Amino acid sequence: AMLVLNPLLFGLLALVAPLLLLCSAIVGRAVRRRTHVWREQFEAFDSQTMFALRSITLTKAHGADAGEVAARRRQIEELGRRGYEMSWMQSAYSLVNGTIMAIGAVIVLIVGGRAVANGSMSLGDLISFFSLLALLRGQTPTLLIAIPSVISGMESLRRVEEVLAAGDEEPY
Repeated sequence: AMLVLNPLLFGLLALVAPLLLLCSAIVGRAVRRRTHVWREQFEAFDSQTMFALRSITLTKAHGADAGEVAARRRQIEELGRRGYEMSWMQSAYSLVNGTIMAIGAVIVLIVGGRAVANGSMSLGDLISFFSLLALLRGQTPTLLIAIPSVISGMESLRRVEEVLAAGDEEPY
């Protein structure tokens, strides 16, 4: 519908799309990397905590419970730091995409406003085009919020596939 209303404005939006895709790819890769690191540290924390809980009697008997608590505390702090980095990157992903979309909308308003001022486009056409753009932008945040979650889910799925692909070990 936007193409039919004004091919020039649609073309300008189409020029913004590669920039949006490039930024999405770069920031998406960083989200994926940070999610992977966080997941690995979470798995290490989980397995070491389970080991500590299973051997708590032995740990207390050796008087090493304070050291064990300190080790878990360091792991929790590091896990929290990695989680913060992952969340920050996911927010940056949404912010970058939203900013690029806003720049596209401003370009449409500037070029469309000049076209209205020159008489080559009616004000109604500009309002119609911008209304369609606003509808599109209204749905975009839902997608932008979902993409980092999908990236995290894909990372988790990759780990599940690794576990499933590992052979069963015979009990000793």
